[in-house]
Amino acid sequence: MESSLQHTLSITPIQAPCGTWEHRPRHPLRSNPVLYLNAITHLPEQYSLNCASTSNRQSIPIENACYHLLNAVGWCRGNEERRDGNALKTPATLSDVARHANVSTATASRVLSGSSYPVSTETRERVQRSALELGYAAHALARALVTKQSQTIGVIVGDMIDPYFAEIASGVEEFARSAGCLTIICKGDRSPTRERAYLRLLKGHRAGGVVFAGGTYVDSLEMDALRSDVVQAVAEGMRVVDLGERGFAGIPVITVDNRAVLSDMTTYLVSLGHRSIAFLEGPPGFSTSKIRLQGYLDAMREAELTPTLIDGCGFDFESGRAATLRLLAGSLPDAIIAFSDESALGVLMALRQAGIDVPGRISVAGVDGTRDAALLDLTTVKLPMYELGAAAARLVVEAEDTLPPTCAILPHRVVSRGTTAHSHLPSHVPVGAALYDSWS
Repeated sequence: MESSLQHTLSITPIQAPCGTWEHRPRHPLRSNPVLYLNAITHLPEQYSLNCASTSNRQSIPIENACYHLLNAVGWCRGNEERRDGNALKTPATLSDVARHANVSTATASRVLSGSSYPVSTETRERVQRSALELGYAAHALARALVTKQSQTIGVIVGDMIDPYFAEIASGVEEFARSAGCLTIICKGDRSPTRERAYLRLLKGHRAGGVVFAGGTYVDSLEMDALRSDVVQAVAEGMRVVDLGERGFAGIPVITVDNRAVLSDMTTYLVSLGHRSIAFLEGPPGFSTSKIRLQGYLDAMREAELTPTLIDGCGFDFESGRAATLRLLAGSLPDAIIAFSDESALGVLMALRQAGIDVPGRISVAGVDGTRDAALLDLTTVKLPMYELGAAAARLVVEAEDTLPPTCAILPHRVVSRGTTAHSHLPSHVPVGAALYDSWS
């Protein structure tokens, strides 16, 4: 990735004196009579070029101007004279080099990007020979100007500080970096409107791929518009991967079995002897809320137990704490399953501040398997968050052409820790209004 950050090309349109360049715009980037092209590189100052020549009145496409500019500073060496009239021929791609050298795309990228990832000397030399023979332009920006795509992967997350998204983003970034790609993290706030805006920005920056991490609110007109935007982006060559079961048409999905996630945790608590198990639901209309709820209901029905649903909850610490304060108004169940680890930590805080013994009086569990959950000894369902991100990045980087509309389900597991134990008390032991009032 270092090599892709060493060069920056700025293309700034300016207004020239009237009549200096007779040019009819045919592209959004050609909206001004003169294009001022300035290459800023790590090379010596004399390599910076000003191509806004007022004496030359010949109209040329911006792609060709950029090609000659980059060729002048040595970025396109090996691709000289790859032309057919006024249009550039498609240069050799990373996939071309990988096929020629009989290696994976990731291996070819590691060799050509100078990655420290271990590659055998024989393989490294074979890749370098293939790149030389094919005239491969190794600089990411040079390829972006010709192929209209950069080695950039955008990751649209629901929340920057949520540990769940941090783990996914880490998986994307580390694999992308090993393949010589740059990762851009975008905070979508679980809002289709903001996600649409970021998708447009990433298209404008010629991102090669976008990963939608986590779920979103699916029952809205904006979500329909986002689905349409994604179809258009894919048609234009962008690679899109969905980690949140958003219902994008023809888009590969990498996810977990959210129904089984809640079913397995509920079944585990039943095995501990709990008979009154409450579930703090996710937000209404959220893509995974209904799926996880169904898993909980499946397990409760299988055990012939009555469900206890606490609605109006969310993902964060405060939503879990607020829901628990409402429970403290009457009687507590034997166990509580929160929608996420973050909300489960809010449950724990409210119970412990109220003097309720966890797990002696009540068991508490979450979902995600974050580092905070491990630190606070929270029983949880461990989701492969890092692996989800890495698998998405691999799909974007290594796919030969368009991504197949497949669905991959990664495994999860229940992790039993110190917040759950065998039940020793009958269900619905009264707590008392006075205790609730002290924390309301």
